[in-house]
Amino acid sequence: MIDTFIQQETAGYNGILEMGSMLFDKLGYATCTGPRVGIEIHQPYIDNPKAVAMRASKNIIALHGDMRDFESLIEGYTFDLCMFSDTIEHLPKEDIVPIIKRCQQLFKKILIFCPEGNCPQNKDVLESGGDLYQTHFSEWSKEDLEELGFSVYVNPTFHGWVPEAGRVVGALFATWKRVD
Repeated sequence: MIDTFIQQETAGYNGILEMGSMLFDKLGYATCTGPRVGIEIHQPYIDNPKAVAMRASKNIIALHGDMRDFESLIEGYTFDLCMFSDTIEHLPKEDIVPIIKRCQQLFKKILIFCPEGNCPQNKDVLESGGDLYQTHFSEWSKEDLEELGFSVYVNPTFHGWVPEAGRVVGALFATWKRVD
């Protein structure tokens, strides 16, 4: 489902920036023309053999850095789209909301995919020393993203049973488009 969401929502656009790319696999689904660039803060994810292979097969560019400083990292690139795929929950809302608002000033379209509600996580699933970067510091609802101007689809069972949450965890698929 995430692959179809990205394929459909990126068609017809020029260039995509992904914040917090981890293994860069989601960028591989993008159907837009132009550059595919991912920002990742944890160097071991960039160096992971799966990430290296994905970038090579799909002409994806990796930028090492913190998404809080994304403007300085993307100098010289042009993008229509920005994507946060399983990213926004990894920062406190007071940190990520300003980043999203800055993106709304720069990009024509923004895609967000994240768990719905409480979905505790504090371990690096790849066991590469990224526990801090994999910790969930915020939880999101459909209403939270709608308040930021996004159209949101909820898949209530996407993540299935999550023992740490003690419930079935859904996912939010959100899109925002600038109205010119």
